[in-house]
Amino acid sequence: MNNQHHLSGPPHRCFFALKFSPEATAYLANIINHLRQHNADVAWTPQRNIHLTLRFLGEITDEQLRRVRALPGTAPLGLGFALRASGLGAFPTLRSARVLWAGVEGETPDHRQQLGTLQQRAEEWAREIGLRPEGKRYIPHLTLGRVRNPSPGLRSVVDAMTTGECYSPLSTIGQLLLVRSVLSERGAEYQVLEEWE
Repeated sequence: MNNQHHLSGPPHRCFFALKFSPEATAYLANIINHLRQHNADVAWTPQRNIHLTLRFLGEITDEQLRRVRALPGTAPLGLGFALRASGLGAFPTLRSARVLWAGVEGETPDHRQQLGTLQQRAEEWAREIGLRPEGKRYIPHLTLGRVRNPSPGLRSVVDAMTTGECYSPLSTIGQLLLVRSVLSERGAEYQVLEEWE
């Protein structure tokens, strides 16, 4: 099933994404609130923006956007698998942290495999509109924050992440989203352009 949302303005930075349940994102928002207390120079992710990116498309043209909106079509997407946030980490490493994240695991190995299959399909759709293949291995994660500048507080954040736990409630994934990111005074605002069930 395909639900279209009105698109206003020119195409912008787009990506395929999965949304976690309100219970799971509230759990992660609580972790963020604890990490925020260390006063590191980090742009923390608002709860409303917590998501799992399947494939970042970047800035795409009107024609690419039109084509990518039609690609998933009506074929079954293999949705209905369950995921949870599990474990904390950073890119490129905790010692040189630039992006702070929570890892993702499936309720069962089959559910993790279903996520991988859907991500591969998103990669194929990206190539069909002329994008280059991703140059790195896909690591499913939920971004908690982006480090703006190294600061004394960042070491405390990393220590807290190293010793902290993350094991969120399960989220049953029922929709694939095509999202556009628009910069505003409040930071990145996400507009859902398409939903497939």
